[in-house]
Amino acid sequence: MAVDAAGNSRGRTTSRKRSGDAGSELRMFESEAIAKGANRSGISPISSLNNSAVQELIGASFQALDLLNIGLIVCNASGQMLFANQTAELILQAQDGLEIAKDGFLRATKSSGPPLQDVIQKVASVVPGTNSTRDVAVAVGRSSGRRALTLLIRSIETAVPRTGDTNQAAVLIIVTDADVPVPTREAELRRLYGLTSTESRLAKLLMEGKDLDDCCGEMGITRATVRMHRRNLFSKTGVRRQTQLITLLFKSIGLGPRPKE
Repeated sequence: MAVDAAGNSRGRTTSRKRSGDAGSELRMFESEAIAKGANRSGISPISSLNNSAVQELIGASFQALDLLNIGLIVCNASGQMLFANQTAELILQAQDGLEIAKDGFLRATKSSGPPLQDVIQKVASVVPGTNSTRDVAVAVGRSSGRRALTLLIRSIETAVPRTGDTNQAAVLIIVTDADVPVPTREAELRRLYGLTSTESRLAKLLMEGKDLDDCCGEMGITRATVRMHRRNLFSKTGVRRQTQLITLLFKSIGLGPRPKE
């Protein structure tokens, strides 16, 4: 399910959710968010809000992700989908990379590597405060031949103990599609890293999943010139590889894996 800023529901819920209370998922997030805030310093912006305000805040967050063309899927510890925002709903409807099985489990439509359900269960089992990573990045192939979907699977840290309840959110899955790029303003990249206009344009194309040949065609320059600008990007951002560069750029706009806590 996705929710607009006013808390109105839209998007996908599983059939199991349709038979029950459609707002139960949001109330679960509200109670977990409030408990999490209250159990830290005792002075938390979230803990000071009433349930209605928290629901509106959560709805606005989902809407913001839709504006960035970023899918968000929430699953329980077993890998069953609890809800998805509108962008994720469109990806699921296409059944090109991801789909929801009849039993409600999220699965990849093209088999490669370990089953997605196993990966989700492994991430959900991470104990907070341990050295185990809470983030796993997965590339999901697509039968259409389009670029793979990129999934960032992250366990939900909460002060509410997990009880095995199938309605309890355990994992967040952020879905990005290189064929539907994340809107990024080149001016922001120039300001953050002191890039030239050409360098910021190349950075944006790389964030969209373009390879060097694609960049040559888009920018009308030779491969040698693209490589020169990419070296400048490495130097200005302090990285050594293209994968590190792309990860850093996504972190700069609030996306990408977080460092271990």
